[in-house]
Order: sequence, then structure tokens, then C-alpha cells
Amino acid sequence: MSAANRSRGSAKKHPLYTTYTGMNLRCNNPACNSYVNYGGRGILVCERWKAGQPYAEGFWNFVDDMGDRPPGFTLDRIDGNKNYEPENCHWASWADQNRRGKRRHRTDYSGIAGEKHGMSKLTDAERAEIRSRYNSGESVPSLVQAFPVTRAQIYRILNLGLKRTPQATHPSR
Repeated sequence: MSAANRSRGSAKKHPLYTTYTGMNLRCNNPACNSYVNYGGRGILVCERWKAGQPYAEGFWNFVDDMGDRPPGFTLDRIDGNKNYEPENCHWASWADQNRRGKRRHRTDYSGIAGEKHGMSKLTDAERAEIRSRYNSGESVPSLVQAFPVTRAQIYRILNLGLKRTPQATHPSR
């Protein structure tokens, strides 16, 4: 795209504009819900991509450095503790990010560890490895640590049925 066509107005119409503004909001705006996990942890946007004056220049640098986003992919930082910068960012699928442990928010509902945002996908080889290691004496908690799955998923893979942990009694409401 020619420099004359790289205005703020044309940036707003670009398919990567919402990705770019989301990245900047997460890192720079304390009112953003995600700020605590990004800017609040010290994650910054590099000077080359930073939103500011001229705003469109940072956006077009981002587009030049990242290239087109493949369908079904999202912006991902290779090292989640480093900044948004060309050397640390790439396009990745949700499945790839989940496999690497990203976007896994483990919660505990009624004693059952679960996933808040989607379950990880395991390959047939990983499922077979879980069964083999369990049959060789490895414990379920050890398998949960070794694979990107919950305890409930391990039980389903092993066809053991879900075993709940004892719950604390709650006063009536």
C-alpha cells in the first residue's frame, strides 16, 4: 500500500486494525479488563508499533512486520513474559496456544479441576501415552502436571469415571 494510502482512515478499515488496537489497549489502558495481565505485568508494545502520534505509523509498522494474519490465527507472543515486538510475535492458532499452555485458566468447581476457556486438544499419540503411563503406575495428579489437560479429562481418557474430591460444607443461603 502506498504511503499516501496509509492514513488513519484507511488503517481503521484494515483487517488487522482491531488486533492492533486490542494489543495497545491491553498494554496501555488501565481501564481495559485485560490490562492486569498485560500492562499491569509490565508487558509493553515496542516503540515501532506503539500507538501515538502519528497513530497510523505505528499501525502500518505492525502490518509490515507481522504480515497478513492466516485465517483462524491470532496474535501471539512467543515468550509470554516479553513485550509485543517483531522478534517475539507471530500468528498462532488457538490450538497451538492451548498446547503451549496459553489461555488455560484452571479453576476448581466443586472439587473438579476444569477449563474456563475451552478444552485442550490431545493427539491420539498423547492419549495413548497417558494410558500407557497410567497403566505403568503413574498417578493422575502427575499426568495432569505432564499434559495440558484437567483431572476430569484424564479420567475420561482412562474411562475411569470422575472421582470428586471431598467438598467443604457450605452454610445454607
